[in-house]
Amino acid sequence: MKAGNFIRNRIKSSFEITEKTCVSDLVTDVDKETESFLVNSIIDKYPEDTFITEERTVNSDFGDKCWIIDPIDGTLNFIYEQKNYAISVAYYGNKEPAFGIVYDVFEDNLYLGIKNKGSYVNGKKVNRPPFNTLSTGIVDVNLKNMGLIKELINLDMEEVCKAALNFRHLGSAAIRICDIALNKAHVYISPNLAIWDYAAANIFLKECGGDYWILKTDNKKSPDLNSLVIAAQNKDLLNEVINYSSIC
Repeated sequence: MKAGNFIRNRIKSSFEITEKTCVSDLVTDVDKETESFLVNSIIDKYPEDTFITEERTVNSDFGDKCWIIDPIDGTLNFIYEQKNYAISVAYYGNKEPAFGIVYDVFEDNLYLGIKNKGSYVNGKKVNRPPFNTLSTGIVDVNLKNMGLIKELINLDMEEVCKAALNFRHLGSAAIRICDIALNKAHVYISPNLAIWDYAAANIFLKECGGDYWILKTDNKKSPDLNSLVIAAQNKDLLNEVINYSSIC
């Protein structure tokens, strides 16, 4: 919450924007400052813990007590819309998910998933959403990624979107995966995610009865973005989507 307040205050002033791997992969000094704040705050209380973070403000090490941090998931949204971006923090113990926190800064909604103990929004427990199939579901996919998805797993996204109720693209993996658990969307597909994009949200989704499938890919241009992720509101819906591909 303190990091969110920091971002809200910083967004009122000018900030520096830097291109990372391409014109659509951007970082701001607010990303870096927020990550430093989170990392330093955690180290102050848990000095022996390790970190995997997007902006590399600390050495990466997937240790037995590991924090996985994306200081601003949805940086393009942060820059241009100034909404639909989130702080994402997951904690893994012995390389197994323990809890995940996604904080939608603009909406002031804090999503918390605790393994085997449920999911919560602003402290209120979330019930499992109603059961949806593809025909009653909304798919989130970036149109620019449809060719790569086809190349990686022979999944024809045009056919999937035709079979679905409709499709959208929000621009934040963490928020959108949480949306699936809350019945605001039903399928999320992206071929170029890093672990910090989905680690926290997937815990939240799992605790609401959702499911996901992850394929590690060989991304030579951006080695961190090496995960194709399909997240769905329920296992049957996940399988229904996968059945359109060559991996079933």
